[in-house]
Amino acid sequence: CFLRPLVRLFGASPAIAEDAALYMGILLFGLPFSMCNMALTAIIRADGNPQYMMRSMMIGAGLNIVLDPIFIFTLEMGIQGAAIATIIGQIVSGVKKGKPVPAWRDGEKHLLSRVPQPLYAGGNGGNADCHE
Repeated sequence: CFLRPLVRLFGASPAIAEDAALYMGILLFGLPFSMCNMALTAIIRADGNPQYMMRSMMIGAGLNIVLDPIFIFTLEMGIQGAAIATIIGQIVSGVKKGKPVPAWRDGEKHLLSRVPQPLYAGGNGGNADCHE
């Protein structure tokens, strides 16, 4: 498996390399959710709604904090439980971010409707003070 050499490259000691590889392997299944979260975070920030974005992130992080001890200790899942709790937190955060944000509900079709028309399409690049 490619994960063991990778975690060793990252600096994991031989004592924890197996657990680190297991954790990383489970997290790879959550990678699409993580990538979507990063993209939606940037879009929501650019939309001018950082409070909504931060609340969404806090919900996912809070859920991860609550689920970690449940999965690790109560369900006795160990490192696998920690990884699963992380993925669940990312999924919930992504679902929250994926719901329509207030700026998208103001009758606009989508966020890109406010992007200035590019110069190559005959626009002025969003510079209203530009005199041709």
